[in-house]
Amino acid sequence: MDNTDNAFEEFSTIGKLKDFLSARGLQCMGNKQQLVSRCFVAWESNIPLRYSEQEQLSKLKTEYDNRLQEANIDDPRSLKDDDWSSDVKEWPKIDLGKIYSFILSKKEQDMDFIGHYKTQKAYSYYQSGIVDTVFCATLNGSQIIKSHVTPSQSVRNEPHDVWLTVNNENEIQVSWCSCIAGLAQTCNHVIAVLYKIQFATNMGYNDPSCTSVPCGWNTSTKKNVQPCRLSDLNLRRDNRSKISGTCNNNFNEHLC
Repeated sequence: MDNTDNAFEEFSTIGKLKDFLSARGLQCMGNKQQLVSRCFVAWESNIPLRYSEQEQLSKLKTEYDNRLQEANIDDPRSLKDDDWSSDVKEWPKIDLGKIYSFILSKKEQDMDFIGHYKTQKAYSYYQSGIVDTVFCATLNGSQIIKSHVTPSQSVRNEPHDVWLTVNNENEIQVSWCSCIAGLAQTCNHVIAVLYKIQFATNMGYNDPSCTSVPCGWNTSTKKNVQPCRLSDLNLRRDNRSKISGTCNNNFNEHLC
Protein backbone atom coordinates (compact mmCIF):
# COMPACT_ATOMS: atom_id res chain seq x y z
CA MET A 1 0.00 0.00 0.00
CA ASP A 2 1.45 3.38 -0.97
CA ASN A 3 1.31 6.68 0.90
CA THR A 4 -1.71 7.83 -1.10
CA ASP A 5 -3.72 4.84 0.12
CA ASN A 6 -2.66 5.54 3.70
CA ALA A 7 -3.70 9.17 3.32
CA PHE A 8 -7.10 8.18 1.95
CA GLU A 9 -7.69 5.88 4.93
CA GLU A 10 -6.65 8.64 7.33
CA PHE A 11 -9.05 11.10 5.68
CA SER A 12 -12.05 8.74 5.41
CA THR A 13 -14.22 10.27 8.16
CA ILE A 14 -15.00 13.74 9.43
CA GLY A 15 -13.62 12.81 12.84
CA LYS A 16 -10.30 11.71 11.37
CA LEU A 17 -10.11 14.84 9.25
CA LYS A 18 -10.61 17.08 12.28
CA ASP A 19 -8.08 15.10 14.33
CA PHE A 20 -5.50 15.45 11.54
CA LEU A 21 -6.04 19.21 11.30
CA SER A 22 -6.23 19.77 15.05
CA ALA A 23 -2.93 17.98 15.66
CA ARG A 24 -1.31 20.49 13.28
CA GLY A 25 -3.01 23.54 14.71
CA LEU A 26 -5.14 24.09 11.60
CA GLN A 27 -8.76 25.21 11.29
CA CYS A 28 -11.28 22.39 11.82
CA MET A 29 -14.47 24.13 10.67
CA GLY A 30 -16.27 23.43 7.40
CA ASN A 31 -18.02 20.62 5.55
CA LYS A 32 -16.35 17.32 4.69
CA GLN A 33 -15.21 18.44 1.23
CA GLN A 34 -13.55 21.52 2.70
CA LEU A 35 -11.89 19.47 5.43
CA VAL A 36 -10.60 16.92 2.89
CA SER A 37 -9.09 19.68 0.74
CA ARG A 38 -7.43 21.29 3.76
CA CYS A 39 -6.04 17.96 4.95
CA PHE A 40 -4.54 17.02 1.60
CA VAL A 41 -2.85 20.41 1.31
CA ALA A 42 -1.37 19.90 4.79
CA TRP A 43 -0.38 16.33 3.94
CA GLU A 44 1.32 17.24 0.67
CA SER A 45 3.07 20.17 2.37
CA ASN A 46 4.29 17.90 5.18
CA ILE A 47 3.02 20.30 7.84
CA PRO A 48 4.46 18.97 11.12
CA LEU A 49 2.52 18.11 14.25
CA ARG A 50 2.01 21.09 16.48
CA TYR A 51 1.62 19.16 19.69
CA SER A 52 4.26 17.07 21.41
CA GLU A 53 3.70 13.42 22.26
CA GLN A 54 3.08 14.43 25.87
CA GLU A 55 0.42 16.93 24.83
CA GLN A 56 -1.25 14.38 22.61
CA LEU A 57 -1.32 11.83 25.44
CA SER A 58 -2.85 14.46 27.70
CA LYS A 59 -5.52 15.18 25.10
CA LEU A 60 -6.17 11.46 24.77
CA LYS A 61 -6.66 11.06 28.53
CA THR A 62 -9.00 14.05 28.65
CA GLU A 63 -11.10 12.67 25.82
CA TYR A 64 -11.19 9.23 27.48
CA ASP A 65 -12.44 10.77 30.72
CA ASN A 66 -15.05 12.76 28.78
CA ARG A 67 -16.22 9.55 27.14
CA LEU A 68 -16.74 7.91 30.54
CA GLN A 69 -18.59 10.96 31.79
CA GLU A 70 -20.84 11.02 28.71
CA ALA A 71 -21.84 7.39 29.34
CA ASN A 72 -22.01 7.96 33.11
CA ILE A 73 -19.91 4.88 33.83
CA ASP A 74 -16.73 3.95 35.62
CA ASP A 75 -13.74 2.88 33.57
CA PRO A 76 -14.50 -0.54 31.97
CA ARG A 77 -10.85 -1.40 32.43
CA SER A 78 -11.52 -1.55 36.18
CA LEU A 79 -13.70 -4.66 35.73
CA LYS A 80 -12.16 -7.99 36.70
CA ASP A 81 -11.91 -10.95 34.34
CA ASP A 82 -14.70 -12.73 36.21
CA ASP A 83 -17.04 -9.80 35.49
CA TRP A 84 -16.94 -10.48 31.76
CA SER A 85 -18.97 -13.12 29.93
CA SER A 86 -18.52 -14.50 26.42
CA ASP A 87 -22.08 -15.91 26.35
CA VAL A 88 -23.67 -14.65 23.12
CA LYS A 89 -27.14 -14.83 24.70
CA GLU A 90 -26.19 -11.98 27.02
CA TRP A 91 -25.40 -9.61 24.15
CA PRO A 92 -27.70 -6.66 23.41
CA LYS A 93 -29.95 -6.84 20.36
CA ILE A 94 -28.40 -4.42 17.89
CA ASP A 95 -29.72 -4.10 14.34
CA LEU A 96 -28.48 -2.07 11.39
CA GLY A 97 -30.76 0.83 12.27
CA LYS A 98 -29.16 1.23 15.69
CA ILE A 99 -25.67 1.02 14.21
CA TYR A 100 -26.36 3.77 11.69
CA SER A 101 -28.19 5.92 14.23
CA PHE A 102 -25.05 5.77 16.36
CA ILE A 103 -22.78 6.59 13.42
CA LEU A 104 -24.86 9.57 12.34
CA SER A 105 -25.32 10.82 15.92
CA LYS A 106 -21.56 11.25 16.25
CA LYS A 107 -21.51 13.35 13.05
CA GLU A 108 -18.28 11.71 11.93
CA GLN A 109 -19.72 10.08 8.84
CA ASP A 110 -22.10 11.60 6.32
CA MET A 111 -25.06 10.02 4.51
CA ASP A 112 -22.67 8.85 1.79
CA PHE A 113 -21.39 6.22 4.24
CA ILE A 114 -24.89 4.85 4.75
CA GLY A 115 -25.61 4.86 1.02
CA HIS A 116 -22.49 2.81 0.27
CA TYR A 117 -22.29 0.67 3.40
CA LYS A 118 -22.18 -2.57 1.39
CA THR A 119 -18.58 -1.84 0.39
CA GLN A 120 -17.30 -0.19 3.59
CA LYS A 121 -14.19 -1.63 5.23
CA ALA A 122 -15.78 -2.22 8.64
CA TYR A 123 -17.93 -5.08 7.37
CA SER A 124 -14.99 -6.69 5.54
CA TYR A 125 -13.04 -6.52 8.82
CA TYR A 126 -15.70 -8.62 10.55
CA GLN A 127 -16.15 -10.94 7.57
CA SER A 128 -12.38 -11.46 7.32
CA GLY A 129 -12.27 -12.77 10.89
CA ILE A 130 -10.14 -10.10 12.57
CA VAL A 131 -12.71 -9.46 15.32
CA ASP A 132 -11.79 -11.56 18.35
CA THR A 133 -14.10 -12.98 21.03
CA VAL A 134 -16.72 -10.46 22.17
CA PHE A 135 -17.29 -10.13 25.91
CA CYS A 136 -20.05 -8.33 27.78
CA ALA A 137 -20.52 -7.05 31.33
CA THR A 138 -22.81 -4.74 33.30
CA LEU A 139 -21.41 -1.50 34.70
CA ASN A 140 -23.39 1.33 36.33
CA GLY A 141 -26.61 0.14 34.71
CA SER A 142 -25.19 -0.01 31.19
CA GLN A 143 -24.09 -3.03 29.19
CA ILE A 144 -20.42 -2.92 28.25
CA ILE A 145 -19.12 -4.74 25.18
CA LYS A 146 -15.42 -5.31 24.59
CA SER A 147 -13.27 -7.11 22.05
CA HIS A 148 -9.91 -7.06 20.31
CA VAL A 149 -9.62 -6.29 16.61
CA THR A 150 -6.47 -7.16 14.67
CA PRO A 151 -4.95 -4.25 12.70
CA SER A 152 -5.95 -4.92 9.09
CA GLN A 153 -2.61 -3.86 7.59
CA SER A 154 -0.34 -5.18 10.38
CA VAL A 155 -1.74 -8.54 11.42
CA ARG A 156 1.35 -9.35 13.49
CA ASN A 157 0.98 -6.23 15.63
CA GLU A 158 -0.88 -6.00 18.92
CA PRO A 159 -4.68 -5.94 18.40
CA HIS A 160 -6.70 -2.80 19.06
CA ASP A 161 -8.77 -2.69 22.24
CA VAL A 162 -12.42 -1.82 21.61
CA TRP A 163 -15.21 -1.18 24.11
CA LEU A 164 -18.65 0.36 23.80
CA THR A 165 -21.68 0.95 25.97
CA VAL A 166 -25.32 0.06 25.30
CA ASN A 167 -28.31 1.28 27.36
CA ASN A 168 -31.48 -0.59 28.34
CA GLU A 169 -33.12 0.30 25.01
CA ASN A 170 -30.24 -1.38 23.13
CA GLU A 171 -29.05 2.04 21.97
CA ILE A 172 -25.30 2.47 21.51
CA GLN A 173 -24.06 5.31 23.70
CA VAL A 174 -20.31 5.75 23.38
CA SER A 175 -17.34 3.75 22.16
CA TRP A 176 -13.59 3.67 22.45
CA CYS A 177 -10.80 2.14 20.39
CA SER A 178 -7.06 2.18 21.03
CA CYS A 179 -6.31 2.85 17.35
CA ILE A 180 -5.27 6.30 16.11
CA ALA A 181 -8.80 6.99 14.89
CA GLY A 182 -10.38 5.85 18.16
CA LEU A 183 -11.09 9.42 19.24
CA ALA A 184 -13.67 9.56 16.47
CA GLN A 185 -15.83 6.80 18.09
CA THR A 186 -16.86 5.32 14.72
CA CYS A 187 -13.60 3.86 13.46
CA ASN A 188 -13.72 0.66 11.40
CA HIS A 189 -12.74 -1.48 14.40
CA VAL A 190 -15.69 -0.30 16.51
CA ILE A 191 -18.14 -0.76 13.64
CA ALA A 192 -16.71 -4.22 12.88
CA VAL A 193 -17.51 -5.31 16.45
CA LEU A 194 -21.02 -3.91 16.05
CA TYR A 195 -21.45 -5.87 12.81
CA LYS A 196 -20.59 -9.05 14.69
CA ILE A 197 -23.28 -8.30 17.28
CA GLN A 198 -25.73 -7.35 14.51
CA PHE A 199 -25.08 -10.68 12.80
CA ALA A 200 -25.84 -12.52 16.04
CA THR A 201 -29.05 -10.49 16.39
CA ASN A 202 -30.04 -11.24 12.81
CA MET A 203 -29.45 -14.97 13.34
CA GLY A 204 -31.21 -14.97 16.72
CA TYR A 205 -28.07 -16.13 18.55
CA ASN A 206 -28.55 -13.58 21.36
CA ASP A 207 -32.14 -14.62 22.03
CA PRO A 208 -32.31 -16.31 25.46
CA SER A 209 -34.49 -19.06 23.98
CA CYS A 210 -32.09 -19.79 21.11
CA THR A 211 -30.73 -23.33 21.04
CA SER A 212 -28.96 -23.20 17.70
CA VAL A 213 -25.86 -21.10 18.36
CA PRO A 214 -22.99 -22.93 16.61
CA CYS A 215 -20.58 -24.34 19.17
CA GLY A 216 -17.70 -21.93 19.70
CA TRP A 217 -19.06 -19.40 17.19
CA ASN A 218 -18.03 -16.37 19.25
CA THR A 219 -14.41 -17.50 19.51
CA SER A 220 -14.15 -19.11 16.07
CA THR A 221 -14.79 -15.84 14.22
CA LYS A 222 -11.19 -14.88 14.97
CA LYS A 223 -8.87 -16.28 12.31
CA ASN A 224 -5.15 -16.87 12.56
CA VAL A 225 -3.49 -15.17 9.59
CA GLN A 226 -0.64 -17.17 8.12
CA PRO A 227 1.99 -15.76 5.76
CA CYS A 228 1.78 -16.82 2.11
CA ARG A 229 2.97 -15.82 -1.34
CA LEU A 230 1.24 -12.91 -3.04
CA SER A 231 0.33 -15.20 -5.93
CA ASP A 232 -1.57 -17.47 -3.50
CA LEU A 233 -3.79 -14.70 -2.10
CA ASN A 234 -7.50 -15.06 -2.82
CA LEU A 235 -8.77 -11.48 -2.93
CA ARG A 236 -12.47 -10.79 -2.58
CA ARG A 237 -15.05 -8.10 -1.99
CA ASP A 238 -17.42 -8.61 0.96
CA ASN A 239 -20.83 -7.06 0.25
CA ARG A 240 -23.49 -6.46 2.84
CA SER A 241 -27.03 -7.22 1.70
CA LYS A 242 -29.58 -4.54 2.59
CA ILE A 243 -32.36 -7.12 2.82
CA SER A 244 -31.02 -10.20 4.54
CA GLY A 245 -27.75 -9.05 6.08
CA THR A 246 -25.95 -11.92 4.34
CA CYS A 247 -22.70 -11.63 2.48
CA ASN A 248 -22.12 -11.96 -1.26
CA ASN A 249 -18.54 -12.89 -2.01
CA ASN A 250 -17.24 -11.86 -5.41
CA PHE A 251 -13.89 -13.57 -5.70
CA ASN A 252 -10.83 -12.33 -7.54
CA GLU A 253 -11.82 -8.69 -7.01
CA HIS A 254 -9.69 -6.21 -5.13
CA LEU A 255 -11.13 -5.32 -1.73
CA CYS A 256 -12.00 -1.61 -1.61
